[in-house]
Amino acid sequence: MAILVHTGNLAVCAWLFYALCCVFGVDCFAAEGAGFDEEITVVAPTPGGHVGIAPEKLPFNVQSADSDALERAQSLDLTDFLSTQLASVNINSAQGNPLQPDLQYRGYTASPLLGLPMGIAVYQNGVRINEPLGDSVNWDLLPESAIHSLSLIGGANPLFGLNALGGALSIVMKNGFNFERHALEFSGGSWGRHSVTAESGANNETFGFYANVSYFYEDGWRDLSASNATNLYAALSWRGAVTNVDFTGQYGGSELRGNGPAPVGLIAIDRKAIFTAPDITDNDMHMFTADFSHAFDDAFEIGGNAFYRSNHTDSFNGDTSEFLECMLDGGDFLIEGLEPGDLDDLGFDEDDLCADNILGGGVLVGPAPGVVVTGPESLEDALNALAMGDVFAIDDLTDSISGTGILGHDAINNQSARTQKTYGMDMQLTFTGEMFGHGNYLVAGFAYFKGEADFDSVAELSAINPQTRSSAGLGVGSFVDEVATDVATETATWSVYFL
Repeated sequence: MAILVHTGNLAVCAWLFYALCCVFGVDCFAAEGAGFDEEITVVAPTPGGHVGIAPEKLPFNVQSADSDALERAQSLDLTDFLSTQLASVNINSAQGNPLQPDLQYRGYTASPLLGLPMGIAVYQNGVRINEPLGDSVNWDLLPESAIHSLSLIGGANPLFGLNALGGALSIVMKNGFNFERHALEFSGGSWGRHSVTAESGANNETFGFYANVSYFYEDGWRDLSASNATNLYAALSWRGAVTNVDFTGQYGGSELRGNGPAPVGLIAIDRKAIFTAPDITDNDMHMFTADFSHAFDDAFEIGGNAFYRSNHTDSFNGDTSEFLECMLDGGDFLIEGLEPGDLDDLGFDEDDLCADNILGGGVLVGPAPGVVVTGPESLEDALNALAMGDVFAIDDLTDSISGTGILGHDAINNQSARTQKTYGMDMQLTFTGEMFGHGNYLVAGFAYFKGEADFDSVAELSAINPQTRSSAGLGVGSFVDEVATDVATETATWSVYFL
């Protein structure tokens, strides 16, 4: 026997039961006099920073790791460590490069790929390193070997800034006081992969220094997929009785190749094969920070930082062309919108129309008498007449070509450049003394953040090497102005917080 319960009927029954209890004076929920003899005190810590608060008292999940854990894991980079050592973290390689993964935490993303909905803020020594354009994160510019500790903090928090609904990754770098030794590490592997890291740190109890150099290179398991990354990091520190001061400088440079998917048939012939190449991302980053802290007494402390960061990114992406060079009676044209499937329905292909010009030579006969095919517009009219409907919509891009004016449709070189700069400061006062007989963690402060970004892109007509499937160095010097982009953005944020 099956019993079906409808939630709507169940709600009605509950209300009737409650009404009957009220009519007959019956306490349907608790016996008279029942209660608790013990007083229960509920304490909710502030949702701000977690420094100095026991993890079990925090209203959000925090996962932490130190440099020893990072060294034991022998991970390729920081994202590799996070995905294998922390819960709810995974990565995928949509870019096809091991140093350009999308990191996902509970459905939220931090990625170098523009256009993804970012939801995780990344902080290095208290400085947000998400790029101002799209909040992207360049993992290749963050040397894992220079990290002293990290915390992945789940949940939304206004202190983390914009686009941080998924939480924040807080990273503390090494200095001469938390790393007091010298180390050299080398590793190698398949497909020409090798990396080397050298680091050194020391102090005399007042002044300290730390320096880190790391280099990564691999040929990649696919054709034309070599990548390299170089990172330099240095810190100078001063420690007084109640005051700490740190200065850091960082450089990151990389040339990353991540060739996209290839057809199944091509992969069946050669697993290393690529469909088009190259796909290069070239980063050049400089960053400088200064931070300090001063303790007035055991309960009051003030701290702050200031930073400047710049990153220039060049991208070169060789792709198949969506354009078509079409030689008609009126001349040589560059067109878009001639769909192969629609041509098949008429028994034509692109070569029939644009290379052989079978509809040229004067007046088109048949269902479209009187139509003279001399250019893209009349070609569209003729094809729609043959199709007996508005099937074709052809765009003539010939007049939007700049540069040499040479036409071609074998490939497109998509080239872009991004220059991004961020700078700002943060100042906060912390009070950890007791208030009204209870432990307390009070934070008040203000912050200023400024981000500037310039983005421009062009599409160059190009030939392609049929053996390597690469268009590098084969551009004809003609650019399609209609798809060119030139964007400048500027953001500024003032923040005041009291928690």
